[in-house]
Amino acid sequence: TTLIILLGYLCRRLGIFSEKDMAGLNKFLCFVSLPAVFFFSLATLDWGTVSFTLLASLCLAKTIVYVVTSIVTYIATHDAERIGISGLFAIFTTKSNDIAMGVPIITSVYGREYASYLYLFSPYQLLVINLIGFVQMEINLENKEFECRREAARLEKAKQRQLRGDQAEAKSVSVVREEGGNEESEELQRASAGRIAYTIFKRICSSPLIISCILGFSLNLIVGHDNFPEFILEILDTLSMTYSGAA
Repeated sequence: TTLIILLGYLCRRLGIFSEKDMAGLNKFLCFVSLPAVFFFSLATLDWGTVSFTLLASLCLAKTIVYVVTSIVTYIATHDAERIGISGLFAIFTTKSNDIAMGVPIITSVYGREYASYLYLFSPYQLLVINLIGFVQMEINLENKEFECRREAARLEKAKQRQLRGDQAEAKSVSVVREEGGNEESEELQRASAGRIAYTIFKRICSSPLIISCILGFSLNLIVGHDNFPEFILEILDTLSMTYSGAA
């Protein structure tokens, strides 16, 4: 794995792959190769060999790392944007290259049986841990936009007061302000954390990776892990093998 990474680094440094080539390779990995890896692994997984205690321990360990990092960063950061910074740092400490580097290492040390836990854990990482971090960052962005909208509204009111020349004009402005009060309050209303979380959750669920996990898990339950046609398994296995080398 280390030699493959070094080879990719040298190819990039020597200009063998251009920015356009890298963009096309990234699309292939994200939309074809990596979903094939998860679909193949979950569809052919024998659930009888899975230790749910070990799986729960993995989820709990990363959750603890995320929570501790987020809290420490929030306390240590004296900044108005610290809620977003804490979410970003927490994702950074928990989001590792589990598939491209983790699978070869775990397979060589412990065997392929334990490498399957990385595929089982990844949906939890995406749907729970990453979701919380994205919500923290979106709340931070929403707070910044809210302050910008409120400042713009304050400047607009000050401009209106400056342009008022007499009492009659002031009365007309007050009438207009009363009529547009509801609309203005709606513009200055913060988006709730629940609404932000729901929007991000929909985007994550529409990703090819989550869809492939759901399809692989569903077909495993319906068809069984050892009842897939051989030619389909060969195609999926070939696509799966392209990920570790290309990533």
